Amino acid sequence: ALLYGVIAGKLAGANKMVVTQHGSISKESKKMRFGLKRVLGAVNKTVAVSKDIEEYIKDTYKINGNKLELIINGIDEEIYKKDEGKRKEGRKKLGLEDKFVIGHVARLSPEKDQKTLIEAFSKVAKEIGKARLVIVGDGPLRDSLKLQDKVLFLGARNDIPELMNMFDIFVLSSVREGTSLTLLEAMATELPIVATNVGGNPDVVRDGVNGLLVPPGNPDILAEKMAYLYKNPELRDKMGKAGRKRVVEEFSLSRMAESYAKIYREI
Repeated sequence: ALLYGVIAGKLAGANKMVVTQHGSISKESKKMRFGLKRVLGAVNKTVAVSKDIEEYIKDTYKINGNKLELIINGIDEEIYKKDEGKRKEGRKKLGLEDKFVIGHVARLSPEKDQKTLIEAFSKVAKEIGKARLVIVGDGPLRDSLKLQDKVLFLGARNDIPELMNMFDIFVLSSVREGTSLTLLEAMATELPIVATNVGGNPDVVRDGVNGLLVPPGNPDILAEKMAYLYKNPELRDKMGKAGRKRVVEEFSLSRMAESYAKIYREI
């Protein structure tokens, strides 16, 4: 999108352009890196959505100074918020009234590493009989994931605010990540987080404050932290409230929109 978008912009006569880099770009080929370096050098401003991506762009493409800006993603905290009515209704529909529900919303792709998540959950399920894992999303790994009887796969959905309210905790098992919107949505819904310590995740999740950070690709530690939150309901509540507060103060949609508008006005 970055390469084709900038070329199309130039052909269309756009003399001012802003590009945003959302995800990890560490897997590019040498040819792609060469092409993107030319592209990024030709635009007025490159926006990174996480500190990790910002540093990568600086180091790899030598883009910095007034041509590079950091704007962390934001969400509408009025759409994503705790609602006991939605929680009861949603859990009843899926037969989860008395269950401990671990939620995961993401594209089913290698960088999200659902394989490790499912392996970790199998360990949790042996210890906690009422634990359930709910996976929401679709993608290329859909048919290869080995689901168990306590794992509910809901596929692609457009009712994420309602589904977030069903969960007791939210887990993100990515091996690469920018600034995850689903993490912010879960935090706004007052869910405690267990997330891998990669990419933009530590910019969003403060370990021990609104969630727990774990190393990527480690099902044992991931299982341990999920079970730990199950055993500590007061901590879950405290972390959930801290997460909501952080989203409202630092990751609002209005804050993000104004940051982009400021760039557009400047150029």
